[in-house]
Amino acid sequence: MVSLFFVASVLLLTLLFLVTNILSPEKVLLLACGILIVAGVLPANLALSGFSNIGIFTIAALYVVVGALRESGATQLLRRYLVGQPKSQAHAINRILPVTTVLSAIVNNTPVVAMFTTLVQGVSKRYSIRLSSILIPISYASILGGLCTLIGTSTNLVVDGLVKAQGLPGFTLFELAYLGIPIAIVGLLYLKFIAPHLLPNRESAIEQFEHVREYMVEMVIQANSELVKRSIQDAGLRNLPGLYLVEIEREGQILSAVRPRTVLDEGDRLVFAGSPESVLELRNIHGLVLADDQRFKLEGNRSDRRL
Repeated sequence: MVSLFFVASVLLLTLLFLVTNILSPEKVLLLACGILIVAGVLPANLALSGFSNIGIFTIAALYVVVGALRESGATQLLRRYLVGQPKSQAHAINRILPVTTVLSAIVNNTPVVAMFTTLVQGVSKRYSIRLSSILIPISYASILGGLCTLIGTSTNLVVDGLVKAQGLPGFTLFELAYLGIPIAIVGLLYLKFIAPHLLPNRESAIEQFEHVREYMVEMVIQANSELVKRSIQDAGLRNLPGLYLVEIEREGQILSAVRPRTVLDEGDRLVFAGSPESVLELRNIHGLVLADDQRFKLEGNRSDRRL
């Protein structure tokens, strides 16, 4: 019973640290694993068995293949010949979603979605279409494609490795297709006919600044500042008028998905975007100082920034 409560406590603390971004995810998970090993709850050989899972090595090899495709320009050629230049939201969904699903069955989801991001952004600006109305369906289409093959998603490979470790026969490449393809077809029909009516028709936080002359500035949290160990929401940095907190840089790591509950720390670099008047107001926030080495140009969009 004590062991049960101890493990539950470790899991809850792990979840808390992951949600609050106090430490990087890999540090949190390794720390939790180490605690369970030291406490004798988890044998060391079992705790570290994941590093020898054949599925992990297969995933690493797939990333090498995907990197080669991207660097060689093959993904751009695929995008050009398979999708072309959509003329509307419906046209984009009809052409991009099936291609995304098929490619995601044989390539990792992340580069497939990234491959269409630039195209979708161009279509969005040209025809005044909300980015979310296309990007969200693309994201789910890639997940549906990953269900169809063994290498479609890393989860399938990990499970295959666990099955083989138990002495059972593993999955063949297309064995999951019997279940995955019907689910993918139903999912695509849902994304085409039902999802467009459910997705909110609103501007993203970044799109709201496209009609003004945009400035970007980096601010640093001073030592002993009252902002240290406070969340974005509590520090009053969440809904600043005319400003958007783009990202936080902490110890060389970029936190691009800034949540209201993200906890600030000493030395954090906060990147804000907004109108010139609003940017100047940042100097009035006690504990925030202008970074000496500004790495952003003060105006215009940064075409070399990537999410």
